[in-house]
Amino acid sequence: LWEQQVDDWQWVFDVNVKGIANAIRAFVPRMIKQTDAAHIVNTASEASFAARAFVGVYHASKHAVLAITETLAQELAIVDDKIRVSALCPSAVNTGVMRAARNRPASLSRTAAENLTGQRLADVYHRSLDKGLAPAEVAQVVIEGLRNDLFYLLPHPEVAELPTRRADAVRNNTYPAFDPNLQKLVL
Repeated sequence: LWEQQVDDWQWVFDVNVKGIANAIRAFVPRMIKQTDAAHIVNTASEASFAARAFVGVYHASKHAVLAITETLAQELAIVDDKIRVSALCPSAVNTGVMRAARNRPASLSRTAAENLTGQRLADVYHRSLDKGLAPAEVAQVVIEGLRNDLFYLLPHPEVAELPTRRADAVRNNTYPAFDPNLQKLVL
């Protein structure tokens, strides 16, 4: 985290957090005015339920996305019950997310050298995402979740265990540790 530039924080939060905030501000007032039922799906991530070394900025942004989505659901339930909200929290999906830097604005360019451990972790993520679910499979989970009025959309059922692990760590006051299996791959 101490090697992350202000521009790293700015870019990730502009996309992941402010993007959702801007969409809420642009669309929710219109949705409230309409008479039809509507549904908002915000893409959070398994990262919403965990914290992982070397990707703290991303995980912090996804924690924010989940908090925003949970808050929006509560507020809309009070103001307008015809608008439902869901949080999509996938794990590995075979997308181009690891190539997102190609879209990074020049004004937020990265000038510092990459951290070697962070680069190794990126390589592990690349391989993991290549084996991840197809976007069409995730879309099917979203459609089924909307049909069943689910809040948490979990294309990877094992993600549901992450909040329990965190609650256990809080309850037992366990010091956070880097996943030993992941550590073997990157250190």
